[in-house]
Amino acid sequence: MVNTAGGSNADDVCDAIYGVHDEGLNDSQFVTINAPTYGVNVLGTGGSGFHPGFDLEGLDMNAQGALYASSGDDAEDPLNNAGVLYKINTNTGAIDERLGQICFQVEETQICGTEISGISFRPSDGSLWAWSEECGLIEVNIDSVANSTLVLPNDDLRACLSKNTAIWRNYSSYIEDMTWDNTSEVIYYSLHGKVHSYRLDNGENRMVSQIGGNIETLEMFPENNELLIIIVDGSQHVRALNLSTGEVIFAEESVGDFNDIEAISACIPSPTIDEPQSSDSVQITLADDRGSTYEITLVSHDAATKRWTYHVQKLDAPEGQKDYKDMSHFSLGIGRSCGVDGSTGGSDFGKDGSSNNFWGIKWNVEGGTFSFTLDGDYEVGTIPVLAKSSTYYNTDEIKGPVCPGEAGGFPE
Repeated sequence: MVNTAGGSNADDVCDAIYGVHDEGLNDSQFVTINAPTYGVNVLGTGGSGFHPGFDLEGLDMNAQGALYASSGDDAEDPLNNAGVLYKINTNTGAIDERLGQICFQVEETQICGTEISGISFRPSDGSLWAWSEECGLIEVNIDSVANSTLVLPNDDLRACLSKNTAIWRNYSSYIEDMTWDNTSEVIYYSLHGKVHSYRLDNGENRMVSQIGGNIETLEMFPENNELLIIIVDGSQHVRALNLSTGEVIFAEESVGDFNDIEAISACIPSPTIDEPQSSDSVQITLADDRGSTYEITLVSHDAATKRWTYHVQKLDAPEGQKDYKDMSHFSLGIGRSCGVDGSTGGSDFGKDGSSNNFWGIKWNVEGGTFSFTLDGDYEVGTIPVLAKSSTYYNTDEIKGPVCPGEAGGFPE
């Protein structure tokens, strides 16, 4: 339940996840994400949570329930509005206070107005940390944001010290978001479709997981140091990464039109946020020179009509990388004993000689929504699914009809 008082109040019950969605280049819409389905809704009424031209990129909440957001360098009038820290009303999504541009000293030079792509409160002491795209890791003085501190410089400060806003706007470190873990020892951050960890005490930096796509959002689950909430740009599903097992869980509900969420913050005072329930979606990454990645989702299964519907899409590549290659086809491993009574999109049922004789229903498409009808309502289980581009293909498993006898997929 989102706070219901007239303003932000940490004493109110709060079990929502807040987010900021990017509409176009720099229009920002505050949203809430409801656990455990992880569907998305607009925050506020009458447009109170919509902020055209603000380019809000970072978002986090402190232990007292106060919500803060930071802006990027695509904000209107970036000289004055890039790298600004705002306090946000958790009931309406309105801006309660403009705290000013985050500034810091670099080699005796005052730097202001860089893109602040991620912010995160450190649980142990409540301090606010931020990532400046052009300069590096910042400890923010929340009482006087113009007197913040650069802690870890980025990229030899080449872009940072230029103090050229045109250079700043064209520069990117490709770090989209960051979050402290619950022990306050590790910062997790996203870079080129991968999740990395950084220990502040000894500088240990390592790659944790390769997710694929452009990871816009990372957030540590409250009171659970093994799960990260992750949102990939263009994906239809919020997901969770289990840091112990490496398993990625797709949330059940689609985000709908809100598929460019820049940052989120789980409401820290609440212990009731549930993990995502596993959805019917998988992500397949190819071993080509771009790591092309596609998402396949079971949209519906109608037992009465024996009809199955799936959605397929190419994800967006991380910023600065070449676009992923278009998919040439995808296939569902439907077994030979199932009778296919009809399908959409010009599919073929049988052996795919171009993909090591993978058996199933094949669609020669780049993406879209596709359905097929079987001759019976077969048991629901997991079946192989294949995505291919050029000479590269890869497989995973997805929920689907399990045919008796010889299974679909690759021959044994």
